Amino acid sequence: NWEPLTDNQAVSAIGSLALDPSNSDIVYAGTGTNFLAGGGILKSTDAGHSWTLIQGPFAGPPAPATVLAIYAAGGAHISSLAVQPSNGKVLLAAAYAIIGLSPAYGVYRSTDAGATWTNVLSLPRASTVVFDPASPNIAFAGGTGGVFRSMDAGATWNPVNGTGTNAIEIPKTSFGFNLAIAASSPNAMYANYVGGGGIYRTVDGGQNWTHLRDPANKNCLGGIISVDPANPNVVIHGNVNLCRSTDGGMTWTDAMKGENGVGLHSDMHSVAFSRDGGKLFVGNDGGIWSTTEVSAKSLDWSNLNATLATVLFYPNGLSVHPTDPNISIAGTQDNGQLKYGGSALWTEIMCGDGGTAFFDFTM
Repeated sequence: NWEPLTDNQAVSAIGSLALDPSNSDIVYAGTGTNFLAGGGILKSTDAGHSWTLIQGPFAGPPAPATVLAIYAAGGAHISSLAVQPSNGKVLLAAAYAIIGLSPAYGVYRSTDAGATWTNVLSLPRASTVVFDPASPNIAFAGGTGGVFRSMDAGATWNPVNGTGTNAIEIPKTSFGFNLAIAASSPNAMYANYVGGGGIYRTVDGGQNWTHLRDPANKNCLGGIISVDPANPNVVIHGNVNLCRSTDGGMTWTDAMKGENGVGLHSDMHSVAFSRDGGKLFVGNDGGIWSTTEVSAKSLDWSNLNATLATVLFYPNGLSVHPTDPNISIAGTQDNGQLKYGGSALWTEIMCGDGGTAFFDFTM
């Protein structure tokens, strides 16, 4: 069962979550997504029952006019948050402009539990921040420019992209890299290029990188990446579709549908393992799924969306019948064109991305 926690907040678009390892009642939610402007960081000290909005440097200025100007009306997408395992007052945030690469944000650091923030690594786009679970003064960040490491809990940063043939290849026009660290072997990390092919692995904390083979299913490339905390060779990577490797990224298999016949919705946004690696959760345009067969030949999925409302209606996408208010049609983001017939249950009348609907008032 699911319970909404932020419906009454000033900003409803959430791009990242982090819990304080020393107190799980303290929750941070970074606002903003790729196309919906953020307004800062929401903080809760009572497990999400109440929230305080910390605007910090993330709430503006408004983005310049674009073809998607209806979305670009505010601050940054906070794509990743991390709390230092040994000190809950130290936080890192990765942020970027919701459209394009300006204004530049990058990596921010707080030493007072999120009350104030300092830009410690200016980048057009920062995608990931993570602390080394075994050495909490070591932190890593992924973004434009590749992978960066801090040896002082995020105060200062240096690139760790390897050298020569053991280096990450960084495109001239780069949207940056996502990053995943193996909790059971923190020197092992994976980095993938955002928006295209290019997956890399290091086993020495970023000094040397190996360029891995891309999945045959190209719809898996360029998006989320995560590592089993109990097995550094089990890697999940996805974008439109989801792929899995059980041999450290040497080979990949499709993970969209298991032998139980339950399939995932397309367009992956997040992936998370339980602390012991025994369970995997995936969030996408259709909601949330889980599996306990992380290393099995087939990932049998469970649909967890019975009480979860995830449909995003497009702006200006709703049209109401001119004479019957119990009939409406609306377009949704990747969940089809939906029809309202007077009850709480909407009917899908067209799949894929929905669009603007109109009734002919003359007929």
